[in-house]
Amino acid sequence: KVFVYAKEYRIHLYLTILFDIINSVFELLIPIYLGNCINCIVSQGNVDFSALTHNVIFLILFVILSQIANLLATISVNKFSYKSSYKIRDLLFKKFNSVPLGYIDTASHGDLLSRMINDIDTMTDGFLESLASVLSGVMTIVGTIIAMFILNVELAIIITVLTPLSLLFTLFFVKRAKKYYKAEVTVQGDI
Repeated sequence: KVFVYAKEYRIHLYLTILFDIINSVFELLIPIYLGNCINCIVSQGNVDFSALTHNVIFLILFVILSQIANLLATISVNKFSYKSSYKIRDLLFKKFNSVPLGYIDTASHGDLLSRMINDIDTMTDGFLESLASVLSGVMTIVGTIIAMFILNVELAIIITVLTPLSLLFTLFFVKRAKKYYKAEVTVQGDI
């Protein structure tokens, strides 16, 4: 329901997604080029300096571009959050000014304003923290899976299959441990 009020600022949300994708791509290229740099150093006295210089330049470029994309994503999500909350705050204030006097007489004016401001600030903080984290996390996971399939398909399939299985096994064992722990506590409590 909140996104209805933020509809006119969705360009900032789209820019956030775009910059998060760009940031994820560069963050995934950084370890690849770091590995290439290490591979250029074969042994003492046996270093391919031209390849090492080439990889270090790209590594520095990707770090800088990743940070720029991260900064632009942060600016975009901030604009989206603050403009959306400003619009909601403005609409609530207009609504508050049109409320019948009988309602205002039953509640203190400062209490209503304080509640309105605190609720909108909480919503804005939620936008800033959760929206940015969720978008960045999803982009990183998707980018990592794509990079794994590009680098080594067989290993990527094994990891993609084993990760959910390991989560299921973990949940199973945690539930069993909780039952065992509850039984242990009950037996000790009876003694």
